[in-house]
Amino acid sequence: MARNIKQPFQSKKHLARLERERIQRRYITIGSIAIAVLVVLIIGYGILEQTVLTGMRPVAIVNGESILTRDWQPQVRYQRNSLINQAYQTMQLGQMFSGSPEMMASIQSQLTQIQAMLSPEVVGQQAVDQMIDATLIRQEAVRFCYGRKWTLVTMKSTTIRLPITASGEPDWDLIESYMMTLRWSQALTR
Repeated sequence: MARNIKQPFQSKKHLARLERERIQRRYITIGSIAIAVLVVLIIGYGILEQTVLTGMRPVAIVNGESILTRDWQPQVRYQRNSLINQAYQTMQLGQMFSGSPEMMASIQSQLTQIQAMLSPEVVGQQAVDQMIDATLIRQEAVRFCYGRKWTLVTMKSTTIRLPITASGEPDWDLIESYMMTLRWSQALTR
């Protein structure tokens, strides 16, 4: 036998409350979905930024040619590893000549120089400088290929580009400070 279940009587007040709760649930659901989508988009942009966009940013621009971060970072890693290997070899040399105080002083000064060059700013700047130099040489290589040797005539007509001050004069201080950062700068005299 079927039981007759009575439906409770629902007043207008009760129906209005149910409608408000239904609308609130809909707003909460839509808000939750919107927040979840926003979080996914932010995480997606972060991953895109780290994997693709960062590598596309130029570190330097040389006569319109960009040196990109993705090209610069491996160069920095290579230079850092080279300096670490150089320090390791210098320490081994120090162990071999540990009896000579003059040699130990020389080795200690070399290790101090290597340690100073291992700072991230110095390694990064050296990598940029080398990449700028290589880019400039590559850009100018066409002018001085085998068929166009640099003769006295071409020397006289060649323009050498130097950094300038705001007044348009060559910036000798900048040129001198750059020259002193080069590897062979100890051999320079004033």
